[in-house]
Amino acid sequence: MFQDHYEILGISRNATSSEIKEAYRELAKRLHPDQNDNPDSHERFLAISKSYQILNDSTRKAKYDLAYDRHHGEGGSKTQGSQAALEITRSKRASRYRRTMYSQRVKYRGHSGNFSPEFAKESQARRAASRAQAEIHERYARQAYEQVSRSQYAFINLAKVLQVFSGLLLLFTIGLWLDQALAVKVDAEVVISNDEIPRSVHSLSVNRIATATTQLELRRDMAERLFIGSEVHLEKTLFSRVPTGLYFHNGYRELYSPVAGGRYGPGFRWIYLVMIGCLAVLLFRKNPEFNAYLGVIVGVLSTILLSLILTQ
Repeated sequence: MFQDHYEILGISRNATSSEIKEAYRELAKRLHPDQNDNPDSHERFLAISKSYQILNDSTRKAKYDLAYDRHHGEGGSKTQGSQAALEITRSKRASRYRRTMYSQRVKYRGHSGNFSPEFAKESQARRAASRAQAEIHERYARQAYEQVSRSQYAFINLAKVLQVFSGLLLLFTIGLWLDQALAVKVDAEVVISNDEIPRSVHSLSVNRIATATTQLELRRDMAERLFIGSEVHLEKTLFSRVPTGLYFHNGYRELYSPVAGGRYGPGFRWIYLVMIGCLAVLLFRKNPEFNAYLGVIVGVLSTILLSLILTQ
């Protein structure tokens, strides 16, 4: 229900701010509950207080003036309604949405007065079509966003799993590398056999050397310097006690020959490639999709290389 705040305060539509304040003070003195025992004075005092709060605020007054003009049939007045809208548009306290809406009202109101029924129907149809199109775009954007979110969520989870797997694999390879790097020389043993391995079975020309406790493969050019009964010192890893090489005396010199086969043979160098791949998966984590693809490739290659190394 429309309330005429100008009529409540007993002032005209074009009253200034000083006139509004003076009218409010006179009515407040007369209708204050402490000064007036009339039962209706309290409600009238609340009404004039509300009217004064609206008309004393320039932004709220301008908005009320628009409603006042429309209620009294002055919607097409350029000097009243349009000017009030422009005041709201220029007010620093008005929000961006309010400025946009009132600017559009000023633009479409023009100078001619009220809208024709045909123009009103066309405007309503255009607004309905615009809303429908906006709803379609919003629905499509929401579906696309949900699809991308599900895909990104799957990549993020897969990347996390592969990062954990790469971290564990990196620790395992570091352990193998430390085990080989900390190999120690053990007590002397005696060679009890020195047999050639056919080249068709092994890609290198190697011999199988056997002692009382261990068998290992050496390059043939080094194995030919050993004879049955020769005293040798094996080099074994610190933890797994796997032979990695052999020390023996040739005349007055002590020679060393690494093993030519087994876990710590020439193929052990591929473990560095596995370590680099695991580090790449752990470092490149900004893009979950790229990290997931990289983790899958590194995981497959690392599994193949480690199986080849450990089964030798």
